[in-house]
Amino acid sequence: MYKAILMVACLAFAKALTAQTITSPTLGYYLPDNVTYNNEISTPQEILGYVPGEWHVTHDKLAEYMRVLARQSDRITIENRGTTYEGRPLQLLTITSPQNHTNLERIQADHVALSEGSNASTANMPIVVYQGFSIHGNEPSGSNAALL
Repeated sequence: MYKAILMVACLAFAKALTAQTITSPTLGYYLPDNVTYNNEISTPQEILGYVPGEWHVTHDKLAEYMRVLARQSDRITIENRGTTYEGRPLQLLTITSPQNHTNLERIQADHVALSEGSNASTANMPIVVYQGFSIHGNEPSGSNAALL
C-alpha cells in the first residue's frame, strides 16, 4: 500500500516538474540596452554553447573564451601570469585601445610614479581598473561574470 502511494506521489511530482517552463537567460538580460557590439567578436554563448548563468562555466571553457577574445580583438591581449596549485593558468586580460597597448610600459610607469608621490598631471592618463574574477576556486559567480 505504501509503495503504491509513494509511486503515485513520485509520478505527480515528476509531472509537476515537467509542466514548468524553464526559460534560459539571454545576454540581453545582463547587458545594457541601446549598445552596439562588434558582430565579429564571438559571444560567450557561441563559444560555450549556452548563455553565462545558465550553467557554471568550467575553467577550460572560460580560458578558451578569453583566448578567442584575444585573437578576435585588437583591444585585448592575454598573458599567463603563472599557474594555480592544480596547474591551471592564471591569465591576465588587458583590455584597452590599440594605442594604449603599444604604450603599456609607459602607462604603468606613470601610474607607479603617481602612486609614489609624483606631481604628474593625470589629465591625459588613462584610467586603470583591475577586476579580479574568482580569485578563489570555489567562487562560481565570478567566472560567469568575467564572461560578460
